[in-house]
Amino acid sequence: PSLTALWGLGPSLTALWGLGPSLTALWGLGPSLTALWGCDPLLLLCVGVGTTVSLVKQVHVFRPNSFLIITANRAIHCTADSAEAMHHWIALLQRPRRSSNACIARGWLYKGVCVRGRAPPLGLRRRWFMLTSTSLDYYRSPEPGARLGTLALTSLCSARLPTDDSAFRLTGYWQLAVHGRKRSYRLYTDRQQDAVRWATAIHNLIDGKVAVETPTQQLIREIKERSEEPALVEQTYRRNPILRYTPHPLHSPLLPLPYGDLEPSLPEGSSGSLRGEAVRLFRCLQELQTTLEPLTLVASVLQTCQRLPPLRDEVYCQLIKQTNHVPPLARPSSLHLFRLLSSMSCTFLPSRSVLHYLHFHLHRYP
Repeated sequence: PSLTALWGLGPSLTALWGLGPSLTALWGLGPSLTALWGCDPLLLLCVGVGTTVSLVKQVHVFRPNSFLIITANRAIHCTADSAEAMHHWIALLQRPRRSSNACIARGWLYKGVCVRGRAPPLGLRRRWFMLTSTSLDYYRSPEPGARLGTLALTSLCSARLPTDDSAFRLTGYWQLAVHGRKRSYRLYTDRQQDAVRWATAIHNLIDGKVAVETPTQQLIREIKERSEEPALVEQTYRRNPILRYTPHPLHSPLLPLPYGDLEPSLPEGSSGSLRGEAVRLFRCLQELQTTLEPLTLVASVLQTCQRLPPLRDEVYCQLIKQTNHVPPLARPSSLHLFRLLSSMSCTFLPSRSVLHYLHFHLHRYP
């Protein structure tokens, strides 16, 4: 008999309890379990994903073959069609859940000190690495013990293999670089297939992560949604200085840019990463507002955007920011920024979302 008949509840039980997906996802049960045991599908909806079942026991309060599921929020009485089905359900519900942070890859790697401009590894140490769904961790040995270090993995992290075998010929090891927000790991292994295996596993994990969204992106989406209501748009600009002109330097990019080093073939003076280049380009825009010879700076910005396409949207957003709500005393100096914006538009267009934001900005500029 179903839980609806047992409790006298109508079809709206799911809405009443705010029930989520079935126990199949929570406990890793096979999809055919309901059909196999003849259990009501409603039972599978009674305990949502993420719920901790503290107790499952057999009871005889209502009828034979009944059992009780006790969670932190509620107690659920259930009845199976037979004693065999009841005992099977109890065994399944008492089984420990599969960890959501299970190990994806593990093995020995050599960890080197990351020093820019130095190809040979410094102080290589053999460490036991474990890749989980959230991070890359390393330990002194496979035995249980204290974790020596961890690198949290998000959609902005990256794992790169060398484009040639120069590092192998120089050091005798195959190199893998993993870049995170606060640190980077230079990892080495004796075999090329191990480096490829680790890089592939980390790449696949990063590709499956939810994309990081910056405050600027969130506000651009908010402005798009409010574009038909000028008062609300103006309120958004007033409350969020990140969208408006500033005389102060930028400390981080406006858009999500991946972590990691740039190609060593970039010209002298370039920063070591896309994020560093974004901050440097904002300094160029600020210098452009005060210089009497703008051509050199304009050429530098355009060449950088031509060489590094991921920075194009970033520069568009920086230009929109620096030409938005400009104080009266600084307006004459913003003329060079509009000329650069015109040159950018003739050279390469931004992505669709930034293009819509640019159109909106130009239409509202007095």
